[in-house]
Amino acid sequence: MPKVVSYLPDGNRVTEIKKGDNLLDAMLDKGVPLSYDCKDGVCGSCRTKIIVGKDNVSNPTFQERQLLGHDEVDRGLSRLACQMTVEGDLEIQQYAPRSISTTKYAPGVPNSTED
Repeated sequence: MPKVVSYLPDGNRVTEIKKGDNLLDAMLDKGVPLSYDCKDGVCGSCRTKIIVGKDNVSNPTFQERQLLGHDEVDRGLSRLACQMTVEGDLEIQQYAPRSISTTKYAPGVPNSTED
């Protein structure tokens, strides 16, 4: 199973997820507090930098290229966690959410909003 190292404000985490799983969904299921809002690739709140393992994720989607720009995606500066599936080991870091008051977090995380 692929290992994902997440560099988060509250500390680093190493999480094993199934190959082929959506990055955002798998991390949330494991209790890792990645930020998100829509899960559809249109808001950008799950914008993530792949530090190591750029070739271990699915190809960028049309939504990512439209929202983030071709250059940013192609250079590996940003991807959307909600649009990626994991094929191997990764090291990631999330960018700060645009608006804390409208961004959702994993259940059980202090200062988060839940549906």
